[in-house]
Amino acid sequence: IGDWLAAWITIGGALSAVGLLNTLLCTSARVAVSAARLHVLPSSLAAVHQQSGTPRRATLAISLVLAVACALPFSQLVSISMLFYGATTFTEFLALIVLREREPLTPRPFRVPLSNTPLLLACIPPMGLCLLLVCLAPPEAWVLFVL
Repeated sequence: IGDWLAAWITIGGALSAVGLLNTLLCTSARVAVSAARLHVLPSSLAAVHQQSGTPRRATLAISLVLAVACALPFSQLVSISMLFYGATTFTEFLALIVLREREPLTPRPFRVPLSNTPLLLACIPPMGLCLLLVCLAPPEAWVLFVL
């Protein structure tokens, strides 16, 4: 089959990567706008264009972050990704425990069928692994995490 199939697969992969980047920019920009409206990110990122409704500032900010990320070695990108993954997963487990204790009667689409003590015991091992993952992250990952 040869070289022509390799060329088509390469073109297909490149077009797929462009589509994924476009999706990432569009969805991440909307998340940034929502976070800015909640005052988690700078409020200047909450602005959307009046006529088109697009979050131009947030899209530009995320594009700049991605441009910097493209210049990093792959190993650093993996380290940064794992640090963010560990931190967010730990936060999700913590939210599960805290919300179960503080707001036990709040309606939810799904409820873990454990009482508080077994739930806490079930969450401790994965939370410990998340903390280990966060603690083992290299210093350069922490620099980007803190920013």
